[in-house]
Amino acid sequence: MAVGKEELLELQFDPNYMSNVVKQRFTNQSNGQVDFQQLSQIKGALESDQLPANFKPFWAAQEKEVINERLQAKFGNAVAKGIYTPTWMVEQEFKDGNTKLDFLYVKVPTTAVSDSEVKVSDEDLNKYLNKYRARYVTKDELRKIAYVVFDVKPTSSDSMVVKQKLEVLLPEFKATSKDSAFVTDNEGVYVDSYIAKKDISEEKGNEVVSVGVGNIYGPYIENNSYRAVKILGKMILPDSVKSRHILIQGKTPEELVAGRKTLDSLKNLILSGRAKFDSLAMTMSQDGGSSAKGGDLGYMAHGALVRPFNEFIFYKSKGNEMEIIETQFGVHLVQVMDKKFIKNEAGYKVAMLAFPIVPSEATQKAVKIKADDYLAANRTYENMVKTGQSNPSLAPKISGRFTNMAYDVAGFGQGNVSRDLVKEPSLMTPS
Repeated sequence: MAVGKEELLELQFDPNYMSNVVKQRFTNQSNGQVDFQQLSQIKGALESDQLPANFKPFWAAQEKEVINERLQAKFGNAVAKGIYTPTWMVEQEFKDGNTKLDFLYVKVPTTAVSDSEVKVSDEDLNKYLNKYRARYVTKDELRKIAYVVFDVKPTSSDSMVVKQKLEVLLPEFKATSKDSAFVTDNEGVYVDSYIAKKDISEEKGNEVVSVGVGNIYGPYIENNSYRAVKILGKMILPDSVKSRHILIQGKTPEELVAGRKTLDSLKNLILSGRAKFDSLAMTMSQDGGSSAKGGDLGYMAHGALVRPFNEFIFYKSKGNEMEIIETQFGVHLVQVMDKKFIKNEAGYKVAMLAFPIVPSEATQKAVKIKADDYLAANRTYENMVKTGQSNPSLAPKISGRFTNMAYDVAGFGQGNVSRDLVKEPSLMTPS
């Protein structure tokens, strides 16, 4: 596939075939129209070889973009036209998808037979092993290792240090009006929407929200961390919201700016009474699913739509006002038509500080000393077994079998730890 010289000229200068690359670069932002006069001047300069030297690199780079865009379109079209489903396959798929049958069956679970009813002899085992011998043969030498785990857990002193660190921040946390910046600076979480109390805390949701707006609950422990939650707002959440929208698709900054200008004009037409929302949605909206219905999206539950859209219709909209919202699909002119309140559950806007309770450096060093002492006294597997008999917490664990190329030893996970262990000379050298 290629783009010829004449085709390239059409893509750069012909209004009927112009590339989107050129359109975006040479659109007049004041009126949204392509500046054909400027392009005509550039074309003339190219034909007379009088293009300014400082402009040549830009135009050459743009030509490559235009060519690449056109080649991608050609390739996509070729693939699309090359995909063909023969009639017999369509008919067979229809038949398979619409053929129904009923049948009766009985399920006999293995638990229906007790172990005492099954007798397995050595002859049975040998017969099975001989039949499936290939499954148990390996060309590589396999090894297992014995190891002892020394858990590194935070002490009560470690926990107290984390709690005190959080408590020091609470007065400033309560007084600040810049909650988002405060919790971000202190590795916390800011929720710029309203959530149910169970989403704040599974265990202490009722207690957290009972402190009221503007107050802090905590410190308290949840999910192995000390937490403090500040209630920033409260509102009764609708169970579902009916809304409509007009979508102008766009991804690039230029497309989004142009879309916002278009929707701002449509909004003014609606507010002035010169046009109706549903009529404009039918003719202007680029959402194929709702445009035929005047942009009507029907009743939607919380979380069913993308976040910016969802937040406006559930939290920010107070009536039937219109708002221009930007999402990953483009720019929307949105209007809430109705809200249903059935459960009348409250939602809360919160800011949270959460500090994990982790072992201090001193705790980690103390555990390492214990491990070193154990290693010095238990240099053989026999010694490890004897120590484990007298102290069950130090009983050795046995890994699964592995080869000298293994990178995932059971008990140590995948990655460098397992690989370094396997490469240890004392482990992989026969003794």
